Amino acid sequence: MRTRLKRICSERGITLIEIIASITILTLIIMTFIPMFTQSMRSTKLSTDMLDATYIAQSTMENVYHLTTSYPFIEAVKHVDDMTFLGKEDKWYRYVQYKEGSYIELLVEEPDHDLSNVLVKVYSDDSKKKLEAQMETIYRWE
Repeated sequence: MRTRLKRICSERGITLIEIIASITILTLIIMTFIPMFTQSMRSTKLSTDMLDATYIAQSTMENVYHLTTSYPFIEAVKHVDDMTFLGKEDKWYRYVQYKEGSYIELLVEEPDHDLSNVLVKVYSDDSKKKLEAQMETIYRWE
């Protein structure tokens, strides 16, 4: 009985130093993973913004393609939907539009032998500091 009582009394619990050491180790492990998670969130946000801008540029391109199959060039430049005509510079017709928080710039070149360059640029805002997406193609006016 005495040995049993002695054994119970001699068992020690966790000391304060052991608790502080385990918390310190756990904190160091967690702190190494936090930058990885924040970088992952930034990358996801950037990818989402680029994907949205690419979708806007693609839909603008599809609208212009529809115009190339529906109207002759002279009529088509009058039918660009929801875009503001800014004027003609050299051979390029310039349009802009604010859509879904983006600034869209459309440049359509006068056709040369029925072929016309089309350029769409999507910016994050009208300051044009950050180009988010750009598409360029050549369309045949029918």
